Amino acid sequence: MLVSCSCIILKISHFRITLFLDVPMLCRYLINKYYLINNKGKKVSEQYVRIMYLGEKYYAGYTTGSKYEVFDVEGNKVINDYFMDEGTTFVYNDVVYGIFNKSGSSYIYDMNENEVVFSVEGDLEFNEKGYFVTVDGDAYYSLKGEKIYKR
Repeated sequence: MLVSCSCIILKISHFRITLFLDVPMLCRYLINKYYLINNKGKKVSEQYVRIMYLGEKYYAGYTTGSKYEVFDVEGNKVINDYFMDEGTTFVYNDVVYGIFNKSGSSYIYDMNENEVVFSVEGDLEFNEKGYFVTVDGDAYYSLKGEKIYKR
């Protein structure tokens, strides 16, 4: 059942409540299958087993419990690849970046161009000062993937 409350959408099923913030699209639930619909009620994405909002108008559409593809608010698959673990998008200097993981490597995407900027082994995080750092703090990389420092 979907319950709408001004700018918040709640999905209530099997004693679990999922909160969807008011983004341009809503998530429709039907027997463990999810898809995005626009504000006119038109289905705009493929069906997925789960959908997560990544930020900056992008979503992760899970095809299995752990494997997902990235698509935009119009339901268009924007990266021709699959990823695992959690992903995120963010804006820095007017460029939308995405960090996605697959097979033990992090892939940094320029989401404006939908292209890989670089990839490295391990998990990366973005530092608000304008560089990427490995989760364990052992290496630092520029926005273009140039190694700044490695222990």
